[in-house]
Parts: sequence; C-alpha cells; structure tokens
Amino acid sequence: MRIVRTVGCFLLLGTAMLRADDFGDVIPDDATPVAFDLAAWCDVAGHRFVFEKTPLAEVIQALGGGKLQYIGDGGDATSYVDYSDGTHFIRFSSNDEMGGDDHALQGVEIRPLSASDQQKMLPRVPPPIRFPFGTLAIPLVGLTHELGHANEHDGVRAYLYLRTAHDAAKDDNGKSLDLETQSSLLVRTYGGKIVALSVNRVTSG
Repeated sequence: MRIVRTVGCFLLLGTAMLRADDFGDVIPDDATPVAFDLAAWCDVAGHRFVFEKTPLAEVIQALGGGKLQYIGDGGDATSYVDYSDGTHFIRFSSNDEMGGDDHALQGVEIRPLSASDQQKMLPRVPPPIRFPFGTLAIPLVGLTHELGHANEHDGVRAYLYLRTAHDAAKDDNGKSLDLETQSSLLVRTYGGKIVALSVNRVTSG
C-alpha cells in the first residue's frame, strides 16, 4: 500500500488565487468539522466520479474530451484536465505522487470563467456538478444550514469545512498503518451566494 502525504488545495476567483499557504502549512484549527465525506464523489451529467479511485483518463472518456496536463515536477507535480460549463471554469486534478500512475481524482475546482479561460476553447460539460453537500448553485445560507456555520478567514473571504477520518490498514510488508483521510470543502462567496469552490480528498499515512 502506498504511503502518501497531504497536499494543499487551490481555489481561483478572477485574478486572485487562494493558495494552501494562505492557511499555513496545515488546515486551520477553526475549520468547521462535518460528519460526512464532502468529497466522496462528484456527478457530472450522470457520470459519477469517485475521489481517489476514478482515474482522470476515465473522467476524460466519460465527458467526451479534454487533455491531461501537468504542473510542477517530482512529488509536487499535479496532473489535471480543464472544462467549462459556459459560465464556470472547472478543473479535475490529481497529485502525481498520491494519485499514482492512474492519476486518480483528488480535487475539483470551480470558479467563474476569466477572459483568458474563454480564449482557451475549453471542452464543455453541462451544469450542474453535484457533490455530497450539493452544488455551486446553493446559497451560503443553504450550505451553513446543511453543514453548520464556518468561520470566515481574513483576507481571502473563504469558508472551510473539513472531515477527518482514521482507518487501520497494512502496507505491502504487513506493517500496521494509521491512515488519515481529510475531505475538505473551501468556498468563496459574493452577495450571500457561493461563486467558487474547491473540493479535495487526500489520504495520508
């Protein structure tokens, strides 16, 4: 069994970028805990993709197009494929080390299309994209009713929800492992509505 490390998530809105290091090296203590896996799956046009299981190649095949691309190198490399629903930029991504050779899905980002995005002629997918907590279309009050109120983080105007679970497992040599799975939802709002989000699921041990 592969031993993996935790990586951060990214959320883009316009020209601003919310990076993992905006929250420091670890998820902040005031992240709101939730009772269920926020990133167990996502559904696009009736295709259900399972985080940490569905390869990005399967996402591309199911959605009828798209190109696997790469950022970074070594343990920091990320593979991804980009789409548009006509209004939003959508990225399905995988950390190369943790996603393995199959580039298993680990994150989905959705944000408004920028002018440069519109020039890329991205493959189109139909909205909405559904997650266990709902869709981008729900208002913030609907999300907080479902998940509880999350603290707003200064400077980035974002709300973070987190589920952490521990499971016992064994590696290839039979050694006992304590695997920690973190499922996170990061949302950015405007006028009481969710305008962008990032959903990630990472197992480390």
